[in-house]
Amino acid sequence: VANATTPANLFHLLRRQLKLNYRKPLILFTPKSLLRHPEAKSSLEEFIGDTMFKPYIEDVSITKPESVEMVILCCGKVFYELRKERAKRKLDGKVAICRIEQVFPFPYSDLRKDMSQYTKADVFWAQEEHKNQGWWDFVNSRVAGVVGRPVEYRGRAPAAAPSSGSKLIHEEEHEIFMNKCFS
Repeated sequence: VANATTPANLFHLLRRQLKLNYRKPLILFTPKSLLRHPEAKSSLEEFIGDTMFKPYIEDVSITKPESVEMVILCCGKVFYELRKERAKRKLDGKVAICRIEQVFPFPYSDLRKDMSQYTKADVFWAQEEHKNQGWWDFVNSRVAGVVGRPVEYRGRAPAAAPSSGSKLIHEEEHEIFMNKCFS
């Protein structure tokens, strides 16, 4: 079960699936909007050589992990929105945004390796979906087990419907979501 956010990672995921000697189901949650997203790009070097699928992608923009105050974990296209908002609020270097690309099997070792450098930072899970509709219920205990402390949810409240049905209300909800993520 995966949600690839870069063309190269999607390529390597599909390639890995085809190279298996046995048949194993693959469930992809990649939205069509990433096909035309201006920031969802990969260089040629990410496709060739000894590159491979990354079940967890750390924040490569962080140069001093000890200065990070907050780590936001997410899955899917919300990463690009969070990254844009982080730049808008001038929080580069203080907020790390990391992506879980493969939800099952869960990337425990990759997450543990990356989280070990953020010992002083608060860890949050951010998702644009409502609390009862995204990955929160699945990843909560797994991430908390890796980081050794509770993980806070930053997202929308539980709801029966996947959307409000109004563009204006959706934009207001999105702004509230971003404020929750970076407060």
